[in-house]
Amino acid sequence: MENVMLTIFTATYNRSKYLSTLYNSLAKQSNYNFEWLVIDDGSIDDTEKYIKEIQNFEKRFDIRFYSQEHGGKHRAMNKAFDLARGKYFFPVDSDDYLTENAVELVLKWIEGIRKNDKIVGVSGLRAFSLNNIIGEISGFKDDYIDASVFEKDKYFLGGDKAEVWLTQKLRDHKFPEYPGEYFATEAICWEAISADGGLVRWYKIPIYICNYLPNGLTNTGANSLEGHRANYLGYCYYIRQGIRLRKGYSKYRMLWEYFKVNRKIRKKISEAAKMIDYSIAEYIWGLVKYRIYKTVYFYPYHLVKTARIGK
Repeated sequence: MENVMLTIFTATYNRSKYLSTLYNSLAKQSNYNFEWLVIDDGSIDDTEKYIKEIQNFEKRFDIRFYSQEHGGKHRAMNKAFDLARGKYFFPVDSDDYLTENAVELVLKWIEGIRKNDKIVGVSGLRAFSLNNIIGEISGFKDDYIDASVFEKDKYFLGGDKAEVWLTQKLRDHKFPEYPGEYFATEAICWEAISADGGLVRWYKIPIYICNYLPNGLTNTGANSLEGHRANYLGYCYYIRQGIRLRKGYSKYRMLWEYFKVNRKIRKKISEAAKMIDYSIAEYIWGLVKYRIYKTVYFYPYHLVKTARIGK
C-alpha cells in the first residue's frame, strides 16, 4: 500500500483468542489509509495461524506479521519503529479495540498539525466504554490542548490516553533493552520525545476502548513493585532519565517514589544513589527537598485541582 499515513501497531503474546475483536474493529473503520503491523512476542498459541488466515482475505488494508523470541513489549516496539511504513505510529494493545471512526479522526487530527513542527503527535481518549472515560478531561476549554507529556498534570490530563506519534521521533528515542528483563515503561520513550520540545495535540474524544485483562501488563504488575524488582535496570533508566528531565516538585516526587521502591526491595542507599548517578549526599538532599516541595507546592496544587473538578 503506497502513501500509508498511519501504522497501527500491536504487540501480542498468547492472545490469539482476543485478536479477532481488535481485527473486527479495524475492518469496520471508515477510513482504510493504515497498515496493521503485528509483532508476536514468542507466543505458543495460534496467533500466527490466525493472522495468516486473515491476511489471505483482507484486501482493504495491509496486515504485516513478524515474530521474535519472547523479550517483552518494549523490544517488539523497538523493532516495529524500524518496520513501520506509516509516517505516524499508533500502538494498540492486543486486548483492546478502536471505535469505528478512530482512523478517520486520527488522520483528520494529523492533517491539522502537519504544518506545525512543534507538534509531534495527536491523542484521543481511552475508555472502558464510550460513556466511561479513563482518566481526566476537566482541563479542556476548547476542542484540544497542545501540551507536552510533562504538562499533563498542569492541564488535568491524567490517566492513559490514545497517543499517536510521529514515527521518526520514535526511531530516535528507542527503549533500552537489558538482558533478562522483559518490561520497560512506555513513558521512557514518550518523555524523551517531549524533552526534545515535542508537543502533543490532545483531544477529548474517545477512540480507544480498553479491556485490562488479568494476565496483561497492567494487572500482572509489570509496572508495580514486583515489576520494578524484576526489571530493575530498566526501572532505574526511567528514573535516571526522569529526574534529569523534570524540575521542581515533579523531579523530587519521582525521586521519593524511587526511594520507597528501593526501601521495599531492600536496596542499599549507596546502590540506589549510584544507579541514578547521584552521590549519597545528593540523594539524601533530594529526599529532603521533596518534603519541602510537598509542603509549599502539593497542598496548594491539590486545592486548585479539587476546585477544578468540583470535588
